[in-house]
Amino acid sequence: MKFVSRTAFAFVALTMASSAYAADLAPAPRLYTKAPPPSPMFNWTGFYVGAHGGYGDGSGSSGMFDPAAYSTGIIPSMAIVPGGGTTAPFDLSAGPRGGFGGVQIGYNWQGAGSPWVFGVEADASFGRLRGEDAKPFAVDATVGGDIGDYTGVARLRQTIDAFGTVRGRIGYSADRFMLYATGGLAWASVETKLGVDNVKPGVVGNFSDAQLAALSNGASSTDARFGYAVGAGGEWAFDRNWSVKAEYVYLGFDGGNSVAIPGLSADASKLHLHTVKGGINYHF
Repeated sequence: MKFVSRTAFAFVALTMASSAYAADLAPAPRLYTKAPPPSPMFNWTGFYVGAHGGYGDGSGSSGMFDPAAYSTGIIPSMAIVPGGGTTAPFDLSAGPRGGFGGVQIGYNWQGAGSPWVFGVEADASFGRLRGEDAKPFAVDATVGGDIGDYTGVARLRQTIDAFGTVRGRIGYSADRFMLYATGGLAWASVETKLGVDNVKPGVVGNFSDAQLAALSNGASSTDARFGYAVGAGGEWAFDRNWSVKAEYVYLGFDGGNSVAIPGLSADASKLHLHTVKGGINYHF
């Protein structure tokens, strides 16, 4: 009887100890914490100002120079020697190209929760985009019965010192990155210059200094051109207030003052300019 009682007591004690040990091994209850709210999407709405720099490459004035017509137009008493060494008519063309820098100002509007961004931007660029075509020529002629010859260089030059645009923009944004298309009005200050210089007596000579001086002639015109601009670009906001952009814009101009001298007239009515640029903006 004592054996049974002791055995029962030992069993109960062992069971209680096992239960306590199992309770110690039980996993601690999990603590649940609320996830932090997602960061708000970047919104492009607001005014901005910035600066840019880039490169432009264009096609501009063109014309044909006739050395014989030029010579007789400047000195009517001059006659071209048939079959002599007078250079045949040739083409001249000039397309402005070069670097530029400038500033821009604009405004964007983006609806809450919408990826579409609408805006307007005005910019002005300054530099010295220049294109020049220069070709030598020779003329054999007679003046008052005396045979003479001379050489010279015919030039056509076109220069853009300033240009700018006023454009609308429509973009599609993915948070801080935006791709956009743009289009609007363009303007440019354009100088077109043509002429003959570096005039020298040839092998035979026989032209007076006054006649050689008269054969150095030219004309120029400076005017404001107005046209259109279309392009596309991308912009990335690397900070709440700062963004960088890369952009391509094509500018097309029609019209312009005519420029002419005897034997050469430049068709300055059309001017096309391809521009690529990078820029930085500060957003208010």
